[in-house]
Amino acid sequence: MGVASPKPMVDAVVSQWQCELGADDYPPRRNNPGNVAKGWADGVGIPYTVETPNPQPGNPIVTFGSPTDGARAYGRGIALFDRYAATLAHARVGDGAGFLQAITAAGYGTSYSCAIGVYRGLVGTPTAAPHYYAQVTIATALWNSGTKKWVYNGPNAIRVGTRLVVRGAKYLRGGVPCYPIVAGTKYGGYWVPVAHVKLTGRAP
Repeated sequence: MGVASPKPMVDAVVSQWQCELGADDYPPRRNNPGNVAKGWADGVGIPYTVETPNPQPGNPIVTFGSPTDGARAYGRGIALFDRYAATLAHARVGDGAGFLQAITAAGYGTSYSCAIGVYRGLVGTPTAAPHYYAQVTIATALWNSGTKKWVYNGPNAIRVGTRLVVRGAKYLRGGVPCYPIVAGTKYGGYWVPVAHVKLTGRAP
């Protein structure tokens, strides 16, 4: 999708591809790791052929010249097609779990339960990320996932210099890349914008 990807995103894409093709299918069938069909390939400008017989005669799964071309076609489509805008936003902040939820919700076709199951096996759940101290550098609101709203706004903003304990993984919350604040610590359970804090070292 145009940028180097952190490991959670690599694992998310691999998880989806495994569910599309099977865990041991390498090189990927038809040099097409995302299992994309003609309707997708027509929009991304990467040459392909159609082999017959084909499992989808009405919108055939295409064959690319190399696995690299197939991977580029997958990424280029996510970046180009409007319905994957939320998917792309999660990809850009390295939110692998959010990426899988968004791409399946947008209708890619992969089973979410399969993809997230493989993903959790590769990287674990968000609670597995290490803890860090995070010092607030810009007075900030926090995201409440329960109410889906920003809290501690305006004069109630969390002050500069406040030290939080976060998990070192980025997720898109309220349209903003955030760190989860560790439960049982100050403001635990809320989410703080990545841009408003500075990680200062590992926490217990």
